[in-house]
Amino acid sequence: MKPREPIAASILLTMSALFAVQCVFFAGISVRYGLRLRIGLGFLATAFVYHGILVFLLLRRTSQFQIEPDGVPLKRVNLANILTMIRLSSLPTVCFMIVLQKSHPLLPLLLAFVIVVFLTDLLDGNLSRLTHQVTKIGRVMDSFSDYLVLMVISIAFLAYGLVPAWFFAAIFVRGFTMIIGMAILTRKRGYLKPETSFIGKASVFAVMVLYAYTFLRMALATSRWAETVDVVLVDAVGAFVVVSIVDKLLYFRIRMREASRK
Repeated sequence: MKPREPIAASILLTMSALFAVQCVFFAGISVRYGLRLRIGLGFLATAFVYHGILVFLLLRRTSQFQIEPDGVPLKRVNLANILTMIRLSSLPTVCFMIVLQKSHPLLPLLLAFVIVVFLTDLLDGNLSRLTHQVTKIGRVMDSFSDYLVLMVISIAFLAYGLVPAWFFAAIFVRGFTMIIGMAILTRKRGYLKPETSFIGKASVFAVMVLYAYTFLRMALATSRWAETVDVVLVDAVGAFVVVSIVDKLLYFRIRMREASRK
């Protein structure tokens, strides 16, 4: 048996289970709120293709399922990576629920679901460090899943007028800065361990809190000062995201110089 076969089977089994959980969850929503069959079939097709792409990408990175710094390969997906995979797996469900909440009373359920998804971001990294099972693939998935989730939710927030265009642009610039910068450095230096600064991680957390707060405020009765609070929070979090863009550009500038000297 080849050494990579156990982890490949574990990846396939884990992602299949997460796909099934998302489908069962959405089926429950469909029954509870009387969604049309075509909506359920649309979700099923979208989730199937999306999870298939995730499986394909992860199977191409089986060599990165190893514990740092010793490089001990994993035989099965560990719990920290499963939490990150849950965040990635939940993306189609979040998208469909955001769209459907305009015509169905899904907001309280959507709020609870989004908070659970955001909590996985707090738990996966801490768990991997506590159990001494920090993996290469975990660092990569954690970095990309954060911004993938935020960018998708930001699209919906912009469409519904919940955030201004400049805030939406800042989120996308931050995400693409990381993706393009990491791609260039990886091409120059091979595998690159993602490094997240305090500013970067804090900005992601701030946006997640802002979005959770927005869902919560939508679910509750509004007050006269709610709109003013919204503007202040969006401006403050948006400014923090802009600062994190500058921080990430400086990081890539330093790493590019280091790569050029080698």
